[in-house]
Amino acid sequence: GCPLRPEQAGAMQPVLCPGGLRCKWGYEMPTDIDEKACEIRACSFQRPHMRGFWFATTGLFLSYLGWFHLAPLLTSIRQTTGITRDEANISNLLSVSATGLARLIAGPICDRLGPRRPMAALLLLSAPTLGCAAVINNAAGLYTVRTLIGVLGASFVPCQFWTRQMFSTPILGEASALAAGWGNFGAGVTQVTAPSLEAMFKGLGCSEDVAWRASLQVPATLLILCGVAILLWSDDCPKGRWTKRTRNDSIKGYIQGMKYVLRTPPVWVLSANYACSFGIELYLNNTLTSYLQTMFDMEVFTAGLTASLFGLTSFFARGFGGVLADKAAERSGLRGQIWVIIITTMACGIMVVLFSLARTLWLAILLMVLMSTSMQAAAGATFGLVPFVHPELTGLVAGVVSAGGLLGAVFWSVVSLSSAFSADTNEWKAYMTVGVATVGQALFMLLFRLHGASALPCLGTNGTEWLDQMVVNQIRSTICTNVDSPLGTDREEYYMPGVYQMDSNMAVLEEYAIRPSPQIQNTPIGRHDSHQDESIKSY
Repeated sequence: GCPLRPEQAGAMQPVLCPGGLRCKWGYEMPTDIDEKACEIRACSFQRPHMRGFWFATTGLFLSYLGWFHLAPLLTSIRQTTGITRDEANISNLLSVSATGLARLIAGPICDRLGPRRPMAALLLLSAPTLGCAAVINNAAGLYTVRTLIGVLGASFVPCQFWTRQMFSTPILGEASALAAGWGNFGAGVTQVTAPSLEAMFKGLGCSEDVAWRASLQVPATLLILCGVAILLWSDDCPKGRWTKRTRNDSIKGYIQGMKYVLRTPPVWVLSANYACSFGIELYLNNTLTSYLQTMFDMEVFTAGLTASLFGLTSFFARGFGGVLADKAAERSGLRGQIWVIIITTMACGIMVVLFSLARTLWLAILLMVLMSTSMQAAAGATFGLVPFVHPELTGLVAGVVSAGGLLGAVFWSVVSLSSAFSADTNEWKAYMTVGVATVGQALFMLLFRLHGASALPCLGTNGTEWLDQMVVNQIRSTICTNVDSPLGTDREEYYMPGVYQMDSNMAVLEEYAIRPSPQIQNTPIGRHDSHQDESIKSY
């Protein structure tokens, strides 16, 4: 009568995990009925959940470390190759454009192959390109290399897809935001490591022209090592390889799925909001070092060290946005998550405007840290809502929304290239334009609706009933279709799709210790018999 598989029998007693789902101790940490982890243990490297989390985070970290390695070195590259400022800015534009296209492709690939192989492929295929960037001598070479290296930015999609497979819904926003935030940390670290490596090679006797070229080999080597480790020692999902996952074929075909996603208005709104958070972050990662050099007459190493503060806040800020979104959803449903997005996006826009007006270094640094914190929190909260748009098509939705962030970076780069902002001393005007547009996007989010939920009571509900129904569907889907169900072969007798029924959503939720919203307590979805009840209770 033990509901666990034989190897799990005798393990610790079930406990309640965040959100009320009943956990079973089949792993070293509590899991829900889908075998997804119910908590995050940051100091653990236990397989499969936390190992998947750390490989997703490390893969993204090293991707950003390589992707932005050239950005703080552009001044040295321009001095040694004769490349102009406009040509350097065009290379920034090409880099983020390539990332946007790669992310659109990465989503369907993750749905088909899982997150492990796409992540490893991005790292292993981009490493040679990064190393070969040492041969750049003109603008054409810079354009080609930065376009190819831009593909590294697509690692964000398998990173977020991975956390979706490993963590349960109540902590999914936190897990996704932490993985993305700690991964984005690489963009801040490279602002320090790239100039430091260049200085190290200069100290070893290399000329400036050789030093920045030699520094590229360090991140390229790290990408190869991480890619091989992911292939050898990680899992796609709690069951191991992607072919062993619990399947959901409610929408078949990637073309049909993409059409379905693109016809969903909330996907476009979230993409626009991501363009006003993550898109601005990418734009600033490419321009902030040169901006500080121009506006405050700083040396390249000092400017890079100062600009690193902008990226280093992602270590905590993006995760903070995800935690806020999860807590708000727990208290106020989808409406709470939407309000977190609005507030953080509004703060981001205001901070960008104030930073553009700062002319004192200490004030600019303070505003830059506040700007980055609010920007990262807005990105974490925005992407925390992605798994709730179409749970069965998370990879596609993640690909489209993340591509929206890249398109935003492209748009802001184009804005900075316009004649009004083309001079180095006028870039503060471009920053101000970006900030004002972000404030407008935050106000537009007041009209946003998802599954009937809206920020304003006059426009929709709070969305708690939809969240309750999603949990019910997850429970029924697992019991009905999970080929590795701990109920064993008896499942086929009592739980074949179309045969298994429950009396009401309330019965399912009560059995799993979840407090449902009042709206669904009297919603019938079928019938059951006592024998099925006993089996479900034991499970």
